[in-house]
Amino acid sequence: MLLSVLPAAPAWLASYQHHELLLGRGLGVLGAWALLNLGLSGYQLPRADRRTWLHHFHLMNCAWAFVNSVLAAVGILRTHPGRPLSASRPQPR
Repeated sequence: MLLSVLPAAPAWLASYQHHELLLGRGLGVLGAWALLNLGLSGYQLPRADRRTWLHHFHLMNCAWAFVNSVLAAVGILRTHPGRPLSASRPQPR
């Protein structure tokens, strides 16, 4: 009864792989956008007068870009768990 309700393994696996690919691409775009914002606003921040709204705009843009870059990095590392450290881990026997 339960097995007839579950989708077939290949269709489920293809859907999961598509979801992971889409998630990885989205996190990559988020990370690239955050690094671009950090670079541009980080360059403009010390050049703006502290008394103007432009300084506060670049300051807030840098803060959000930092948050977004951390979220993107954590998300990318969580979508590929163990890949960077797989060679250093002992294999279970």
